[in-house]
Amino acid sequence: MVATATQPTFRTRIQHNSEHRVTLINRLNCMLATGQDLVSQVKYCHWNIRGLQFVAVHELLDEMAGELRDHLDTIAERANTLGGVAKAMVRQSVEDTLLPAFPDDVFAVPAMIDELASQYAAYSALLKESATMAADNDDPATEDMFVEVLRDVDLRLWFLEAHLE
Repeated sequence: MVATATQPTFRTRIQHNSEHRVTLINRLNCMLATGQDLVSQVKYCHWNIRGLQFVAVHELLDEMAGELRDHLDTIAERANTLGGVAKAMVRQSVEDTLLPAFPDDVFAVPAMIDELASQYAAYSALLKESATMAADNDDPATEDMFVEVLRDVDLRLWFLEAHLE
């Protein structure tokens, strides 16, 4: 599912044709929804994780959620910069996320970290796809923003995977 917008809402002097802007705004909103979903999954794990290494993992997950929130702000502001509206309410995120639902019956550290790593891997793939889409729509600024987020998400994915070895 992709967030819907028929046209940019606000005037801007940024040099893009309107079709490209609409495509980019839609993708930004889709990634905003997906990122919101991932933040909620990370916080779910942060609040509910059980087992050995609880304190270290609990603190790591809180850092990860904060980092994702910062990225969401950047993504939302880019949608606004292009003349769009950042669609980031919970109801919108539920409708537009591209991530699968996180299981609500997993609480042990290794199982929860494994599930979360899968979600991060999926988000990473979507960010890479989004960066390519931005490049294809002649928007190096949006492409660069997605690549910056991708670097941080891949680093955190490595952190999660390292816990599983």
